[in-house]
Amino acid sequence: MNRLLNTTGYRSATRTRAAPVTLHDIAREAGTSVSTVSRVLNGKPGAGEATRTKVFDVVERLQYTVNYAASNLKRRTTNLIGVFEDHSRPSSYYARHIEEGYDACVEQLSTFNVHFEKRHVAVQEADVYELLSEVYEHERAELDGLLLVPFRSGRIIALLNRFVDAGVAVVFADKDVEQVRRMTFVGPDNDLAGRMAAELMFRFLRREGTVIVSNPDSRSVHPYGRPGHLGAGSFVRQMSLYTSGIRVESTHEPRKDNRLYTEVRHRLEEDPKIVGIFAASARDTAAIAPALRDSGREREVQMIGSEVFPESFAMLGAGVIDALIYKNPFRVGFKALDHLFGHVVRGLTPASQYRVMPRVVLASAFTDDSQGYEALLEE
Repeated sequence: MNRLLNTTGYRSATRTRAAPVTLHDIAREAGTSVSTVSRVLNGKPGAGEATRTKVFDVVERLQYTVNYAASNLKRRTTNLIGVFEDHSRPSSYYARHIEEGYDACVEQLSTFNVHFEKRHVAVQEADVYELLSEVYEHERAELDGLLLVPFRSGRIIALLNRFVDAGVAVVFADKDVEQVRRMTFVGPDNDLAGRMAAELMFRFLRREGTVIVSNPDSRSVHPYGRPGHLGAGSFVRQMSLYTSGIRVESTHEPRKDNRLYTEVRHRLEEDPKIVGIFAASARDTAAIAPALRDSGREREVQMIGSEVFPESFAMLGAGVIDALIYKNPFRVGFKALDHLFGHVVRGLTPASQYRVMPRVVLASAFTDDSQGYEALLEE
């Protein structure tokens, strides 16, 4: 699958000028000195953010990418590590797409003298701590940047702050932990995703009754997030503003051992007042959509799922799911590395957070082959 994307400042281009672009050309166009251009291109201090932006705008317009890459070769190799979930589990759709976005950005930045490395770890606090401890002890001195989905663990938070104290730029993807002095956080706008789902549900509903919303982090103290962070909280709040005739209830069982599937199917079969379901995560969607289908009520109960993956896309095409809220984890992974690279290599200071906007995917996006699914992931 071709995952190459264009992102501002890092487009691959072929120069068509008769003569090579020089630092003097860039300085003249940017209205600054050659020494300032050199400082900006080599990531050295002494130039303001406005000047840096202007210089890189000229670099892009004059297609100086090749020269910039060559100058970067004179410096020591920049070392960046991305830590990702071991997605051996078949339901790790979201995590896989974040990593695919990271890989696409690596491919786009391959002309620079940067060593990109990935580490995979099981979704267990002890395993994550062990891996990060090994990186800190043995690779900290040569490490420039670290990208990961953070855990809410006291000792992991303390360890990540030690990375920051050692001069390592830390970027979080998908989730944020405020106690860590990370450089930036790149993730979906979950609050907006929940409100979008609520608006769709309100428009879809044909009668008053009960709407079930899944909220995985309300069932346990989850190390990757907090209750309601996937959009379930904003969904409930927004639904209460639309109508008082809808009762919103949460699921109670975790996904493991088919318990969530069993709970939802049982409730659908026993309670005719259920009129809608919002699954706030990819894994909840994978468990709940089959429960709705097997209950035989997919034509009378409106379901809004989350994320685009083969099973959810097929359920959308079959009419079991009425809409999907796509939070674009591919772009989350891409932009997280893009921001880390921009800071470490180009000396840019990103905003404290970057939110990826969700979108609504309807059945009209479905095709009989995989082209519709693949196209959605690449946007």
